[in-house]
Amino acid sequence: AQRAAAPPPAPDPVAALERTIVSAEAALRAGELQIAESRYRAALLEGWLIAGGLHLAAGQLREARDAFGHASRSAVDARAAWQSLALVHLQMAEPREAIDILTKLAGRDPHDLQTRQLLAQALATSGEPEEAVQTLEEAHGAAPDDPEIAVVLIPRRPVADLYAYDPRVAIDRHDLAADLEDLIRSGPL
Repeated sequence: AQRAAAPPPAPDPVAALERTIVSAEAALRAGELQIAESRYRAALLEGWLIAGGLHLAAGQLREARDAFGHASRSAVDARAAWQSLALVHLQMAEPREAIDILTKLAGRDPHDLQTRQLLAQALATSGEPEEAVQTLEEAHGAAPDDPEIAVVLIPRRPVADLYAYDPRVAIDRHDLAADLEDLIRSGPL
């Protein structure tokens, strides 16, 4: 019997941090101050992301929030830090803070589907299902072939009806909003 190949190991974030620091130090020794500063900022970002992830894994939400907050301010391109901070706000039952962060991120890059999905989740959690649906529809417009978004936008119906689903049929947004509210009330899947 032939065994399936094991997935490649996940990249080691500490090793990546160490490589970034070595690269920053090399730039500093070469007198390339702007490059060194940029790489040290990238190292700060990576370090704070690691710290935030460790706190999150330990269930220390306040510490994770603080670490991701530091990460978001440590580099110019800190999208991952902002997204992580928004997720912690959601876990801490602070959807308004998550919405504020994610709305800004989504405004910077309208094609960032991950941010739009998180924003929709935050809106739904805060009791704004119509806005959540609109956000998902905008994401679907930016990436009509994305299966995750398309599946979320399919109104829940009996399994037999799903086989007859025609994506060209308009979705009733009010029914979908009600379905989102029911899904939120039912708890985690």
